Amino acid sequence: MVKQALIFSISLTSSSLFAASFGEPAGHESFRELKFALSESEYIAAPVINVTPVTRRVGIPQTQIVCSNDTVPVYSSANTSKPADILAGAIIGSIIGNNLKGEQNGGTAGAVIGGLVAHASTKRSEVVRYQDVERCKRETIYVYEDRIAGYEVTYEIDGEHRTTRMQYDPGSFLQIRRTISYQIN
Repeated sequence: MVKQALIFSISLTSSSLFAASFGEPAGHESFRELKFALSESEYIAAPVINVTPVTRRVGIPQTQIVCSNDTVPVYSSANTSKPADILAGAIIGSIIGNNLKGEQNGGTAGAVIGGLVAHASTKRSEVVRYQDVERCKRETIYVYEDRIAGYEVTYEIDGEHRTTRMQYDPGSFLQIRRTISYQIN
């Protein structure tokens, strides 16, 4: 047997459903089944009993400039290097480079290094005086404050107190959609 279904929709309030299902199970040729369902929706105004803000702590970055005074030495840049000192360093470096490596390239590298060492050793820096210098740097600090994250709302419906969390303060009344369903088998 092939099962057949018929569905009818009738609008009574917001939504209603009337459904009939006809079929005959195997071996019951005269059996018929009838189902009936009804659903109603309405909006009601539930009085708000209490509203409590729910806060959370938030860190807000703020950039500030922090300055301090430091006393620093001032150096003279006296360069006392003489060409003769550099030449002597290069000759001594060349002799050492040739003796260590035993080849001519070693002497060239030794001459360059010896000249640089001689030049660096003749530079002298002397403290001439001390000077106060203001040094500033940028720092990020966090200022913490409490911000409202939502509202804990207690309301009354059907003589019961219920609580929910909302993103906004609903005021004196909360609009609630109540749906009632009936089903007859």
